[in-house]
Amino acid sequence: MKEKRTKILIISAIVLSFALLLYLVFLKFNIYLSEQQQKEQQSQELILAQQKTFEGTKQQILELHKKINDQSKTLKKNILSNQDKNVSSINEITASNLKSYLTGVGLIFCDLGNGDAVTGSGSLWMFGNQGYVLTNKHVVAPQIINGNCMFTVDRLNINDPSIGDYTIYPSEGKNWNNKTDVMIMTLFNRSIGPKSTPIEKLNYSISSLSDCPSNIPLGSPVIIIGYPAFTEINSTSNFNNDTFTFSRTVTNGIISAYETTVMNQSGSNLPDPNYFISNKIDHGNSGGIALSKYNDSLCVLGIPTWLNRGVSDNQGIVQNIKNVMYVNR
Repeated sequence: MKEKRTKILIISAIVLSFALLLYLVFLKFNIYLSEQQQKEQQSQELILAQQKTFEGTKQQILELHKKINDQSKTLKKNILSNQDKNVSSINEITASNLKSYLTGVGLIFCDLGNGDAVTGSGSLWMFGNQGYVLTNKHVVAPQIINGNCMFTVDRLNINDPSIGDYTIYPSEGKNWNNKTDVMIMTLFNRSIGPKSTPIEKLNYSISSLSDCPSNIPLGSPVIIIGYPAFTEINSTSNFNNDTFTFSRTVTNGIISAYETTVMNQSGSNLPDPNYFISNKIDHGNSGGIALSKYNDSLCVLGIPTWLNRGVSDNQGIVQNIKNVMYVNR
């Protein structure tokens, strides 16, 4: 009986130990599952946090990309705008560009003595210490044999003091060659009329400008300064004793084409082309000055001389200043 009880106790102890072991295993397994669930939850939370961060970063990248695109478009627009402005600035001859040269162009008036007169334009040049008037030969041709012509320099603004009238003698005129329509004459003070500005103090700034290159691009701007007939006004109230007022006139245009026949004509063979220009010109512009702009600087293009008549339109022709002053050595 005692042995049986002992066996029962041993079996009970074994069962109890086994049950305790199972409980400990179950408890540890539950702890493991709990830890795994906690880790998985933490992993999910970390993934969600990373995903949220990624989405935020992605949104920031998209916004930054959009901002960069917008800035790029703005920069490109500004660059193109500035290029347009620079091109416009380079290709434009402004009033301020011209102001220093306007009084360097004057009116030529030749009284033929029979009630008729010839008018044209001329520009002031300084060679050495002597002042000269440069014009077309055909402007003063009627007075080459005898007589003289008057060269008048207008004031710049109507409220400025008068500049004056001067005498030129076509019979004493010179040129650089016999292939161009040009005449250069010395300036002299007139013995009659109001006192004029001393010859040495006149505006010779045109002669300080560089010559335009002969290959100056087509489309380059051109300014013509002179005294055309379309701004010539009869200033008398009756027409029995006509008195005309001549106005210094500025017209703008472009170089339309090169006139190359002067480079290969028999007996001519000038070294450079002349120019067709789109400026509005008329009788009286002859002998004036044509200015252009190259590399953002004013330059002397030449002398407006002829009007070429087409079928439905006309084009002025400017003698290249390089041809005008060409010396065949």
